[in-house]
Amino acid sequence: MDPILDDVLLSLSTALERDELVNIVESSIHSLFSATSLVFVRTFDNGDDLALAESTTPKGEAAPIRLPSAGAARQCYWTSERVNRSLTSLINANDPLAPLLKRIAAADDDGSSQISFIPIATSATSAPAATKSVMMIIVTIRAKSFGANDEKLLLAFLRHVTAAVDRVHKHGFLVAERDRLNGMLSMCSELIDQNSAMLTRKILGHLKHETECRSCTMLMVDDGMHDLVCQVFDLKELEKEFRLSLDDTLFGYVAKTGDCVNIEDVSKDLRFDPVKDHIGTYAPQSLLCMPVFSKVDPKEIIAVAVIYDKLGHRKFTRWDEEKMRFVLKFCSSVLHNTLVFQKERNLKAQTQALLDVAEVLFTHVESMDVLLQKIMEEARKLTKAERCSLFLLDYETQELVAKIFDSSLNRTGGNERDIRFPLTQGIAGYVATTGEVLNIKDAYSHELFYKDVDLATGFRTRNILCFPIKNEENMIIGVAQLCNKVGAEHFSMEDETLALQFSAYCAISIHQSMLYKGVMDAQNRSQLANELMLYHMQVNETELARLAENPYFDGGPEMSRCSFLPRSVPAKDTPTACMTFFDEMGLIKKWRISSEVLAKFILMTNNGYRNPVYHNWTHAFSVAHFCFALFQTCQKFDFLRDLEIFSLIIGTLCHDLDHRGTNNAYQVSSHSVLAALYSSEGSVMEHHHFAQTLCILNSPGCNILENLTAQQYTDMLDLLRNNILATDLSHHLRIVKHLQAMAQTGFDPENPDHHHLLLCLLMTSCDLCACTKSWESAQAVAELIYTEFFSQGDLERAIGMQPMEMMDRDRACIPELQLNFLDFIAIPVYRLLSQILPETSDVYERVLDGREQWRMKTEEIKRERGLNLLNTHREEAELQLRLASMRNRGATLQHGESIPESLPNSLPDISESSGGGGAVLVGGGRKISSASDPGPELKASWSSHRRGGGSGGGTSKLDEKSINGLDHLQTAANGDGDDDDGAQGKKSTSSLGSTQWRQCSSPKLSTGSDSSEASRQHQVVVETS
Repeated sequence: MDPILDDVLLSLSTALERDELVNIVESSIHSLFSATSLVFVRTFDNGDDLALAESTTPKGEAAPIRLPSAGAARQCYWTSERVNRSLTSLINANDPLAPLLKRIAAADDDGSSQISFIPIATSATSAPAATKSVMMIIVTIRAKSFGANDEKLLLAFLRHVTAAVDRVHKHGFLVAERDRLNGMLSMCSELIDQNSAMLTRKILGHLKHETECRSCTMLMVDDGMHDLVCQVFDLKELEKEFRLSLDDTLFGYVAKTGDCVNIEDVSKDLRFDPVKDHIGTYAPQSLLCMPVFSKVDPKEIIAVAVIYDKLGHRKFTRWDEEKMRFVLKFCSSVLHNTLVFQKERNLKAQTQALLDVAEVLFTHVESMDVLLQKIMEEARKLTKAERCSLFLLDYETQELVAKIFDSSLNRTGGNERDIRFPLTQGIAGYVATTGEVLNIKDAYSHELFYKDVDLATGFRTRNILCFPIKNEENMIIGVAQLCNKVGAEHFSMEDETLALQFSAYCAISIHQSMLYKGVMDAQNRSQLANELMLYHMQVNETELARLAENPYFDGGPEMSRCSFLPRSVPAKDTPTACMTFFDEMGLIKKWRISSEVLAKFILMTNNGYRNPVYHNWTHAFSVAHFCFALFQTCQKFDFLRDLEIFSLIIGTLCHDLDHRGTNNAYQVSSHSVLAALYSSEGSVMEHHHFAQTLCILNSPGCNILENLTAQQYTDMLDLLRNNILATDLSHHLRIVKHLQAMAQTGFDPENPDHHHLLLCLLMTSCDLCACTKSWESAQAVAELIYTEFFSQGDLERAIGMQPMEMMDRDRACIPELQLNFLDFIAIPVYRLLSQILPETSDVYERVLDGREQWRMKTEEIKRERGLNLLNTHREEAELQLRLASMRNRGATLQHGESIPESLPNSLPDISESSGGGGAVLVGGGRKISSASDPGPELKASWSSHRRGGGSGGGTSKLDEKSINGLDHLQTAANGDGDDDDGAQGKKSTSSLGSTQWRQCSSPKLSTGSDSSEASRQHQVVVETS
């Protein structure tokens, strides 16, 4: 083998760089082919603009060199075949090599030099995937053409050159790929920025370096505004962001379709609009535009990258597209994270702004005008609007009302005024009627915009965001209108969302302001009512001084006994008697109560009672006296703490303060103010009594608790509350099992629960003390109680309610009701009291004596009821006899004779069938035949008589035999065979009318044996207590 060829092949095998390979090829041709006068080599990157790559060139030659559109070099490049030409034929050609060729031709003596263009291309398999192929063109100038031996040598040489080109190309690709990856890694390490504009600058800087472009930018997709946002252009952050529409621009097309657009000459491409696609002052010649896809959702486009004008006036190639795609692929995840972070940060800022807004709004609810002004100010700040107007809906007049039309006006400058217009007029009216949000990008192009307002004010409205304000019931209560977005072309979807969130706070604050106004009005009215009440409750100074100076009432030793009748004390002396209670119980000395303070407290408490028939001051005094009597009688009071005894006497005095003569059930069913205040807590009236007690204690000069310590004062309020609530009989029935258990085991002074239970029992015993007095007193008090009950029943009937039996004056039977009350409430209470406090056994006995009196009264009513029924039966039998007699005689009633008025609708079942007629059974069992039906006239008379009631309506008389014949009916009705004296009914010794005492709606009395009836009456007592 030729040693020169060996050296050449060895040199080719060591080449790794392109320039090195070019130099070896050039020197090797000179060595192998001595006739060669000149050699130069050019490499081409297949796929770009066909410009020659950098290489070693003769001195003074410019590089790179662009291939001409025609000629030998172009032909060689296209065909990949050798092209031979004479030197002379190429000198005058329009070729970049012409100057060089002329110099060579000048050295050529005979003009026979030949030029050969020899192509060497990389093989398809040797080129790495997704890379450009490479072509090398060897240009040789020889004095003569290649001979046969030269051709063989050239072919062998070219095979080795091709292999070297493949190797160098692969090596170059690996090095380039390594450098590119290192560059991307280096860039990614710098792509840590929480600001999208700063991050965009870094990405564009790397993209500009890789693609060798003159300028570049990146447009972020803003779905909320349906725009593309440009914050950075040519590595400079814009002072004001630039926005392009997504709908009618080239970049919007790329953002929607995801296509890549490469325009070589924008002036000749109709896709590029110089007006709509123009950014800043830069005028591009060519551009390459590519979408940036999200890593989270491959179909989502988050931005559009644009590069302008490649250096050297070259066009952007597919290789530039690949470089750009490569860079964006690496940067998209970082860009997406930054955008998400920035969005979350904006959301956090908006949330904080809303919280700040809420704080501002909710601290100005005391004035609606101030609140509306604050709402408009905060709305402008939140959405960055120039102006804001707020309208409230007046549903009564179907108008929109604005107290302050424009938030930018100075509210102290005389611009406050009411502006009213119909609910269906304008943009605000449309939003108020439909509830929709209107985001108007161009106000003047909208049909609902009223231009005359701008003409009148001189204000130019560009865009409008109008949104409704809805309350919790989704009812529109107002409309807010924002004008002219600051720093943007129009309001975005984010502004819409923010406005709706803001409207929720507006609705709450407006509602709270209305509630606050209502509460303040109610508080003012309540304060006026309290002042009025206190004014009328004011005690007479003379009476106060007299009571404070003479605080003792001499009721004798009887007053310390439970049998004493407190209602016998004159009304004018009851306050003095109360002063005596406090004194003899040792409370004045123990708690250092001033005589003036105690006197005023008692007089104020007296004035605090209304004047219903029963629940008045007299009742309160009676209850307080019973507590005083128990204290004087029972030794176990020594086991109670001083504070508990103090709370007992105050509780008994105040337990029915401001009673209205109606019970808890009536308060709830009538939806009274007291029920609205206390129904959720139960015991409506008792809670009100406690509240009135506190009102009096807090009145000037009435606080008899002023010398208590802070802890004692707190404990006293708890005791007072529990004591007063204990007077609700439903509360007593809930704890009666615990009371029975305590009575069985005995009172334990060390057990706090026993203290609580005993206090409750004492309060109930004192409240029901009327039934522990003499029969005459108990009967008189019962008259008062049921008079008050019947008044409530009348009120209930007036509002469409059916009163309970004990409240219904037409149905109530007082003795029966009293028996039930004693059996199920009072007697168990005083039985427990006597078991725990043995000194009260006489009290229990008097209650039992009273029950016996009521039982006797009930038996008397039974007899009266039976005799009345007997009289009715007698009259019916008399009529039957007269009718039978008339039928037998064929006679009629004589003129002037009357039918008894008490005849019932249907006759009693005392007849039996006898053929076609009837028979009446009378005394002795005689049967008297009767005729047919007496006729409708007589039946009407019977019905009229029944409705009349009573037993004394008839004028006809029965004969002696007929009357005696009904003796068995009298015996069945009375049960004891009393004479006729009971038919008229014995007169009650009570002052109550005979209707309540003698007539009962139900013929069945509760005697204690009927458990179901007893249970019903028990329930009645509890519900009406």
